[in-house]
Amino acid sequence: MTDPPAPPAVPPGWYPNGDVQRYWDGRAWTAHTAPLAGPPVAPAPAAIAAQPVEIAVEGLLGSVSFDGAFVTIAKKGHGAAMHGARRIPVHQITSIRGKPGTTLMHGYIQFTIAGAPSASVQVGGLASGRPDRTDPDSLSYSKAKNADFARLQAAIEQAIATR
Repeated sequence: MTDPPAPPAVPPGWYPNGDVQRYWDGRAWTAHTAPLAGPPVAPAPAAIAAQPVEIAVEGLLGSVSFDGAFVTIAKKGHGAAMHGARRIPVHQITSIRGKPGTTLMHGYIQFTIAGAPSASVQVGGLASGRPDRTDPDSLSYSKAKNADFARLQAAIEQAIATR
């Protein structure tokens, strides 16, 4: 197994790595892995077990993760607007918008940030009514990821409601 690259300033947590999750301790990848569907099967060392488990979901050309305090959108597309990571404190998120993927259309999740201008919306074509792909506060995903993004959205909305 090769070590996946880690963007700078990524909080500790479980991240997808092929067909398993792998633990990032905030500085380096550990040898601890777990099935993608849940937490580690074997007990983790106390230092790792004390860390909050993060929700991380791969989308199209990027991923969205949530550690309880921050949402991180990491884009892996081409060009400056489609590459890099954006870390958003949950207290700055005012709403979450989205649409599940279908057989013909990708789904998306979009975060509205307090004080930030609204993202432009596509007009016409298959992407009509959706945020532009260069929007730093949104990410598209396939129909196969609907349940994962619904779980992510529910966790973030719960954190917003309890802040």
